[in-house]
Amino acid sequence: MNKHHPRWETGRQLSQWAQNLNDICNTANFRLANTLNTLTSYPITNSRPAVLDLTFFNQNQITVNNWHTHLEHIALFHTPISYQAWPKTGTHQEYKEYNWKNTNWARVAELLPAPEEVDIQDEQDFNHLYHLILSVLRIGTPTRRVTKWS
Repeated sequence: MNKHHPRWETGRQLSQWAQNLNDICNTANFRLANTLNTLTSYPITNSRPAVLDLTFFNQNQITVNNWHTHLEHIALFHTPISYQAWPKTGTHQEYKEYNWKNTNWARVAELLPAPEEVDIQDEQDFNHLYHLILSVLRIGTPTRRVTKWS
């Protein structure tokens, strides 16, 4: 974004765009994980190193710790950033991805109409068939079981 703000780098001139970003993040209850004045950009030109890569997170839903840069792995102009993040208790959603490896394709084929029975005349016919296919796939495909190794 190349926008500077004293919130992440002291001594830089404040831009209106950076102030707008800061205001939006405050309103959304986003917190900056960056450590103040920790440089993230080291241009190979004669430009001044800066804090350009920002890590915002919603502090009501996520906890972030141990934010740091890895100077030993600078790629192009930027340092890699790492941090620990995990959801706060009660904010996770149930995992509902399908386990396609265990789809009961015989059951799916049994529930779908035969190709010669399908007659699509208009958009309503198409939508009906589309939703029928989705519901049959949901019936014939179990969801993945989430474990601590997932």
